Amino acid sequence: MRTAEWWELTNLGTNAIRLNRFRHFDGPLPSGAIEITNNLVIQPSESVVVVEGLTRDQFIRWWGQTNLPPDLQVITYHGYGLDPYGEPIFVWSAAGTLLAAVSYRSGSQRGDDPILCPCYIREANPMCGYSMSGHSLFFATNAVNGQCSEENENGAFRAAAYHDVGSPGFFVLPRFFGYDLSGSNVTLRWRAVKGRNYQVEWRPEVEAGVWATDGVIHTAQGSTVETPDTLPEGTTRRFYRLRELP
Repeated sequence: MRTAEWWELTNLGTNAIRLNRFRHFDGPLPSGAIEITNNLVIQPSESVVVVEGLTRDQFIRWWGQTNLPPDLQVITYHGYGLDPYGEPIFVWSAAGTLLAAVSYRSGSQRGDDPILCPCYIREANPMCGYSMSGHSLFFATNAVNGQCSEENENGAFRAAAYHDVGSPGFFVLPRFFGYDLSGSNVTLRWRAVKGRNYQVEWRPEVEAGVWATDGVIHTAQGSTVETPDTLPEGTTRRFYRLRELP
């Protein structure tokens, strides 16, 4: 299995957006851009992965199914690659309006919009003082420099295959991303920020009732937290939410 270059598009608004006919490119002119033909809708706070040449199944095998959101959407394209020494990425709406542009440079990256995250995979890059092969960058709003993603920091984790580090599919933390159910026993998993404290709450209806908790505070030791829960006898459903404590 080969790896590939990828970046993310995150919906920071409050409305769902249909991405059909949106375009993206590493140049400033939409005339040469790649058009998204998927009939795909990106929900508020959702991150969609855009990857060169890999299918969704290949991308999931690379990063690990249990590490990713179960409903992760992946857009495959064939065309431009990301230069390890610097590159801009542009995104246009179906109407041709420029929506976002992010650029990065080796040794001095600049990202003025946090919704695009280029990821170096194929080539080494002398960034942040060491090789950048297999690391992604994240940008803070108005930040001067892109930051190297580090395992267990800001939700970043190591891929299931190879040694790549990033957080594909996750922009807003904390976030539940998986569970196991065996009889009345439930195991919950969520992405977290190392050192932060979290508490799980639940109630029987999604929009009614009082949120209950067992009072247990979970301190993240890494980028993932896992905890069990036992459903009371006769319980047919339970809705969970996650709180990050001060």
